[in-house]
Amino acid sequence: MNIRFGKCALHSVSSFAAFFAVLCLSGFFLSCATTKSAASENTATKKNHLHPVYVTNSKKIQLLSPSAMNGEKKALQLLEGSYGNNSFSLMCYLEADSSGIYISLLNEFGTGMGELSYNGERVNFESGVFPKNAKAEYIVSDLQFAYYRAEELKAVFDSVGLKFTVSGGADEACVTDKLSGASGVSGGSSDLQIQSETRTIFDGEKCIERIVKNKNTITIENYLRNYTYILTEAE
Repeated sequence: MNIRFGKCALHSVSSFAAFFAVLCLSGFFLSCATTKSAASENTATKKNHLHPVYVTNSKKIQLLSPSAMNGEKKALQLLEGSYGNNSFSLMCYLEADSSGIYISLLNEFGTGMGELSYNGERVNFESGVFPKNAKAEYIVSDLQFAYYRAEELKAVFDSVGLKFTVSGGADEACVTDKLSGASGVSGGSSDLQIQSETRTIFDGEKCIERIVKNKNTITIENYLRNYTYILTEAE
């Protein structure tokens, strides 16, 4: 697979930085609006140096433990995104397993633009391009929505009054078994899981986010905050 960057590398970098800032600032302003009672609920989060993630403007979750990772993923990927009328494309190297998530962002020359890591207790984000106070939990959460086990994601969303659905792939059978109380997963395979799977987050009847997983591509669309990004694995 031949992966090419956009015509203007600097534009891609600045566009992604702006996108990242918008995404994180939305969480910042929402977190500033929390009440004292909400703050007391987040004592464990503060001790672990993690910020809650607002899936909607009023419903928030905590990041899942890395133990919820479905297998492991190590891949060089093209990250293409858009928000409003802006778009960007960058390379990134992703590692995700039961110990955490690691991402290295690269420009078209292979120069590092930033590194993000999550170990279950802390999110570290180091970059000379992005704001130092950026809440990288929002990037981690989207990756968790895409890669972590569906039944554990569903339990988290259920706890805050959101609905999480899975169609296609082995995870659909897994969630179905959990709901029915059956043990084990009948049928399906790891290949089936990555061929075609759609994960959707609803607030009532409103679709908040949809993740479509194909063999080499993951598309994440957030309808509430009007952004999309596509991860395509290099071969």
